[in-house]
Order: sequence, then C-alpha cells, then structure tokens
Amino acid sequence: MPIKTPFYDKHVELGGKVIDFHGWYLSMQFTGIPDEHRAVRESVGIFDVSHMGNVIIKGPNAKEFLNSVLTNSIYKIDVNQLKYCHILRPDGSIIDDTICARVGEEEFYLVPNATMIGPVFEWYKDHAPEGVELENVSDKTGIIALQGPKAKKVLKKITDDDTSDWDFFQCRWLKLNGMDEPTLVWHSGYTGEDGFELMLPESYAASIWDALWEAGQEYNIKAIGLGARDTLRMEKGFLLSGQDFGGPDSGPRTTLETGGSGGFALKMDHDFIGKKALEKQQEEGLTDMFVGITTIERGIPREGYPILKDGKKVGVITSGTMVPTTKKGWGLGYVPIELSEIGTELEIEIRGKPVKAVVAKP
Repeated sequence: MPIKTPFYDKHVELGGKVIDFHGWYLSMQFTGIPDEHRAVRESVGIFDVSHMGNVIIKGPNAKEFLNSVLTNSIYKIDVNQLKYCHILRPDGSIIDDTICARVGEEEFYLVPNATMIGPVFEWYKDHAPEGVELENVSDKTGIIALQGPKAKKVLKKITDDDTSDWDFFQCRWLKLNGMDEPTLVWHSGYTGEDGFELMLPESYAASIWDALWEAGQEYNIKAIGLGARDTLRMEKGFLLSGQDFGGPDSGPRTTLETGGSGGFALKMDHDFIGKKALEKQQEEGLTDMFVGITTIERGIPREGYPILKDGKKVGVITSGTMVPTTKKGWGLGYVPIELSEIGTELEIEIRGKPVKAVVAKP
C-alpha cells in the first residue's frame, strides 16, 4: 500500500491525478504539465516533495565523517550553508546525489532521493565512526517546495522573520505563522528558479500548505505535480537519481562524467570514498560526457531513444521531454567526449526515424 504524505488530502482537494510513485501517493499533474511548468517559470508553484528523505547526522566527528563520504568539501561549509554532493562507491560510481545542510556547529541535515533513503542511510551507518549520531526522520517530516520568481514574496507573507538578506543555497530556522517553534527552511530547489524548501513537522505540514496557498493567490499560485517537476529539472539539465545515473539507460556513472552537475559537486581537496577512482579516470581521460540535446526538427526525445552520429548509435537518451516554454524537444544523455561540445550536430532516433538535433546548453 503506498504511503500517504501529509499533503495527500491537498492532492485530492485540488484534483490531482494521484499515482503510486515508488511507494508514495503523489500527483502526476493538477491543471496540466505545460500550465504548471509556466507557473513556476513566471510566478510561483507549490510542490509536495515529502517522498524525499530526511537524515540528521550530528556529533563531534560528524564533519570529518561527512567529508570522508561526500564529494564536496564539508570542511568549507559554514553554519546555515548548503552544498550539493555526490555519494560514491569505491569504483567512483554515484550511489546518490544529495544536498547537505550544516544546521549547527556539529549538526548536519541531508536529503537523499526517495528510492535511495534506505540504501543511503545504511551506507552512512556502515561507514560512521564513533562520535557520529544518525537519525532518519523521513517518516516524521513533510517537505514543501515553493518555487518561482514570486516565491520569496509568498514566503514573506507567512513569517515575521526577516527574509530579505538571504543568499541562495543557504538555510535558516524560520518561525512560520501558526507554528510554536521555528522550522528549517532551505533557499534552494530543483527547478532552476528562485525558491525554498520547507522541512515541516508532520503535525504542521497541512496548515503551512494552506497558509502558503492563501498567500499565493494574488500571484496565481499553482499546485505542481511530478510531470512538471520533471520538465522543469530537465530544462535546466539537473540529474535525476536512478535515471541519469544508476538507471537502465545511463548505467553506473561517475561525478566527472556528469559534466556541469559534477563541476559544483566535486572538490578534490579532501579524501573521500571513490576519490582514487576519479583520479584514475582523470589521468586516463574521460570517454563519455553528460550533455543536453535539443531537436532542430520536429520530434520529442524520450528516455531510451538512441542518440546517433551519422546514423551510428553513440549514446542513449536518459531523460527527454518537450519543453513547454520553448515547445522544442529536449533530451539529456551521455555521448563520447569528442561529441560533447556545444553545437555538435547529432540525431535522435524517434520512432525509428533519425531526427536532427544539436548539443546545447540547458
């Protein structure tokens, strides 16, 4: 039986097309994927992302431990700062990507992907030394993502705390209207727009959704489903765990192969699991690179479609869609390094027919 998030009733009330998404009841769409996509790009949208994980790691050795299992340098994270990181196997392949927040001198808060909550938490447990405490609070937490250029104005309406001087990829404890205690809010998101992610105690989750919904009415706030979440992140070239790495079409991939995403996920200034494999890959040279590809003829790339060069298969689309804002086909995937430069002409085989395409920047 799928899990009902704290916002399940909101999905039903708003007419969401609820599906079983990897064991959670979530809506694929509400008013339609193009409408929801444009709402986030132009104004503001509200997402239920409670299927994501919530892991607290703290203790006197927490910083050193995380530095040893994450690709980004945790020593350089200040309190209230976020870092995008990868978790690697010894062979350098990505187990999962995650955001790590330093919420105190010796306390960190991490969000693994939905299907990886159990495996990642066990990975942490298996490698954590003494002086490190781990707690999985995923089943006690509801997460709202508020995304779009009007997100800050909507959030400001439900708190008296100052939100003006707040850089992107920082977090704060905010006292939201109707809550007895401050709650953790991240200035971040998975859409490429300004926005926030609210980590809410389950008992307050629904009431905060209602407060944000009411506050967003003057900006024509929309509820956003899984479909638009996917088109938004694809348009910006963001990786999806289990699809763009570790998936049936992508296979195991390293941080270096993820290209742009790997650039800000990786700092080679510390020792971490998988580092030696990455150093070896750097020495030998990359063979594949993750790229964005846009069609220049009519056609929509889909996951699993072959990528061609002069009629020969050179890769596979790992994520694909029609971008609602441009109405062009857009895909993500890995191609040989020599074909990864912006402007390289390729083809995508769509329903048995090669469609002209070009490597493009998200």
